[in-house]
Amino acid sequence: MKKLLLATACLLLSFSLVACQPQVNGSTPEKPGTSSEASASESSSEAPSTKPQDGEKVADLMGKIVEGAELPPADVLDFDAKNFEDYSFIPWRDGIEAAGSEGSTSSAAHSLVLVRSKEGKAEDLAKEMADKVDAQKWICVQPEVAKVLYTKDYALMAMTFEKTYEKVKENFQKMVGDETVQELDIKSLAK
Repeated sequence: MKKLLLATACLLLSFSLVACQPQVNGSTPEKPGTSSEASASESSSEAPSTKPQDGEKVADLMGKIVEGAELPPADVLDFDAKNFEDYSFIPWRDGIEAAGSEGSTSSAAHSLVLVRSKEGKAEDLAKEMADKVDAQKWICVQPEVAKVLYTKDYALMAMTFEKTYEKVKENFQKMVGDETVQELDIKSLAK
């Protein structure tokens, strides 16, 4: 009986969170990549195909990675030493920059964290994330996919829907160009 009550409470909370989306000027917020500017680019199915430019912000790269992907309502966040561990499950380090795409309701298991290592140590970050990330952080829902992609300079933690993941992975590969992208399973999803 307690399990039934807990499941019902989770379901009601999920519905109320979706219904109570924050509104800006009387309308619901746009999903990243769905502004009128992005709509024109969405009509083209091509993803970003050039490497990041010098000085390009990681949050801007995250926008390119999610471009054309079907996202639940999500916010793009810049991370720093104060909030990085809350989303990546690993401690902040000097020499990194990070941003994320986080589902704005607890009923959507969607979380992406992109880390750029200025010292070329993204593999270490990726392995640590794969070991420590809690893919069941939403309690009532879990992602269809929980992976960490990485190159020498970038690590991308992805917990999301299968279709979203495939587009994000494709865009990440195009962003890094001819670099080999490695993929790790997030261990907590298998638990």
